[in-house]
Amino acid sequence: GSGVGRGKDPVVLVHGVLSHSWCYMDFMEKLAAEGYECYAPDWLGTGYSSWPQPGYDFDFTEEAVQKTFGEMLDGMGLGSRKINLVVQGYVFAQYAALYALSHPSRIASLTFLNTPLSPSSPLPFVLQQYRLPLVAPFVAQDAMRSERFLEAGGPYVVSVADADRYREPFLESMMPGLAVQDVMKKYDHKGVLRRVEEGVKKAVGEGV
Repeated sequence: GSGVGRGKDPVVLVHGVLSHSWCYMDFMEKLAAEGYECYAPDWLGTGYSSWPQPGYDFDFTEEAVQKTFGEMLDGMGLGSRKINLVVQGYVFAQYAALYALSHPSRIASLTFLNTPLSPSSPLPFVLQQYRLPLVAPFVAQDAMRSERFLEAGGPYVVSVADADRYREPFLESMMPGLAVQDVMKKYDHKGVLRRVEEGVKKAVGEGV
């Protein structure tokens, strides 16, 4: 969704794994009220987007995700405009941040929300389980994991209505759980966070 704001750089909000664009609904309404044009897309295989089969339709690597992100920005008509990028959570957030850090000409600002920046930050065990061969097929089918994981990430209680929204895609299909499993297999947590940390320090040091 979007709220039209002339003269202001658009805001693109990126969610992490086990989440989807619904997490930004209230935030987008506030931004739109301030005159910002807002976009909160679902990543491939998350929310209500389709699950591309790895090895056939899509490769769930960092490079593939970032390439798709750039194409998505172009497809939304944002290719020639700078964006205010907001990222939240794990994996997709770091991939989008690295995209921003390597494409500074396309970025007006980069904001991190509840997102690890240091390679010393551990990968939550809930996400580690998607990488365990004997465990992953079972956790991929757990429709309750999304809301429990998101609620555990902060001091706030998730409302019943929001919990229903986060749970709904996992109840309707196995695809969102399989997509988490696919992306976690290719995710190098410490390596990605090391590059995020280095990129942020460099950008700050250069006054970008």
